[in-house]
Amino acid sequence: MKYNRFLISKCWEKRYKVEKVYQVIEQEVQQYTGKSLVVLKILVLLHDFLRKGPPECISNSYKINASTICQKLLTTWRGLSRTDRAFDQKRHPFVCLVIELYSVLLLWKVRLGFTYAFFIEGNFSLLPFFRTGIEGRILSLSFVEELISYLERLVSFHDRIQSHSYLVDIQRSIILSLIDEEYCLVSVLVHIYIAFKHATNYIEEVLDDDALRYKLAQTDSRFEAVYLHLRQLFEQARKFSTLLGGNNFELDVKLVDYLKSI
Repeated sequence: MKYNRFLISKCWEKRYKVEKVYQVIEQEVQQYTGKSLVVLKILVLLHDFLRKGPPECISNSYKINASTICQKLLTTWRGLSRTDRAFDQKRHPFVCLVIELYSVLLLWKVRLGFTYAFFIEGNFSLLPFFRTGIEGRILSLSFVEELISYLERLVSFHDRIQSHSYLVDIQRSIILSLIDEEYCLVSVLVHIYIAFKHATNYIEEVLDDDALRYKLAQTDSRFEAVYLHLRQLFEQARKFSTLLGGNNFELDVKLVDYLKSI
């Protein structure tokens, strides 16, 4: 974790180093592509890099970037035997599945961050939106739905990781990254969704009142389902309280009713 923070700090100081970091990660992938533990650590590093690094981390302008690395890992591990331990003693069907799912999740994160780079940063800060101003940045329900879709993927992966205890230490690192991102995403998502509901002049789609109410009711239901699922996972994760530094990532159940009331 300290190494990850060091890399991220250096990239904030000198943005051009982002490309170099991706090149080094690519070399590590080529060297250790069949080693499950090393690959998982690389994915944790990539996740931290995308969440906490400068905006350039999301960019696909580099020949080697987060997307190309994750796609290579996904393709490779889908083709490997899940039970062959000849050169990888930690190889296990569950670990192989985690590598695949984590790679897909990060590909989704890059796509979301790249598509909405004018709204959010990798940690879901709204700084780009406030920096550039509201003009030409129309808040739409489709943006809210995209954020919910990504949250659903995060929570689904979190559930899968937390339901096993095959590699406890690395699983804790992954869970910590997921909880941090989920909490940031929920905070921003709620803020944006409330703003959307209140500020009808932001609505991009031309909808009559009945159609809008129907779409909002559907969105409310999706948010409620994923929010309550995430709340349950947070409660289960309290057994990792020492890792989380005593932080209680609590989600108030009353929030669901408040959103529906708007």
